[in-house]
Amino acid sequence: MDRSTHSASSSDGTAKPSASFQQVPSLRRRAIIISALASLTIAGAVLYGVQTRASARRSAERTCHQAELAAHDQALRNSATEKSPGEYLLVFGDSYAAGQYQEDHQQTWPYVTGSRLGVLVDVYGRPGAGFVSRGCLGKPFTEDPPLTGSGPVVVQGGLNDERSNPTEVEAAARLVLASWPAHDVFLVGPPIVPARGPGEARKIDSALRSAAQAVGAHYVSALDWIPTNEFLPDGLHLTARGHMIFGQRVAAAVSNIREQEGPTVLNPRPRSLPPNR
Repeated sequence: MDRSTHSASSSDGTAKPSASFQQVPSLRRRAIIISALASLTIAGAVLYGVQTRASARRSAERTCHQAELAAHDQALRNSATEKSPGEYLLVFGDSYAAGQYQEDHQQTWPYVTGSRLGVLVDVYGRPGAGFVSRGCLGKPFTEDPPLTGSGPVVVQGGLNDERSNPTEVEAAARLVLASWPAHDVFLVGPPIVPARGPGEARKIDSALRSAAQAVGAHYVSALDWIPTNEFLPDGLHLTARGHMIFGQRVAAAVSNIREQEGPTVLNPRPRSLPPNR
């Protein structure tokens, strides 16, 4: 009989496991340890990824919150400042109106527009907000729209609403436009941005156009205004030159409409917002 398949005998006659049999528990323990280490490594990588994403999200929320607070503070300063005589253009909008990421706010599009039209400007910007989107401070455009004095009103937005229901956006836009029934109101829609597909912008553009038509406001489409190289690396916000282009386009649209149609006083029919989704 082949002894290689059996236990060897010790000098006292007791059976001893062969060398190959002795290695089995050791190999099994080693495999378990290696598997456990691999699982810990994978779990650590997943946890690191979750923490990194969470950290990036918190950083973005902080940036947006700071920008909206700064815009709110600027709006309060504007309200507290004694107004010079003359016509004022009220601009109410999102991060574009607030000049987010721009060093010189006097070169952002609302001030470019005011300069081109020869009027003074009051700017109220809410970064992250829209007609439905609540932004960092939890306020959509429908909550606490600013008061105004003697001049026309430009409402700019929709970019932050591109993932919202267009029907809700339209209803909310009507309510916002109804805030200035005795003023000439212009609604400026969102441009197509590199970070998103054009289909989303076009749906919101159509909803906002319908809202403006329903209450007698002027609609200004901005879909194709800005070249793709005039956006910041995030693919959403405008460069300094992008602001210049945007402001010049708004001024041209307002000027042309007022020359052709004259000032329009709204006679809006406010509608209740649809229930929350």
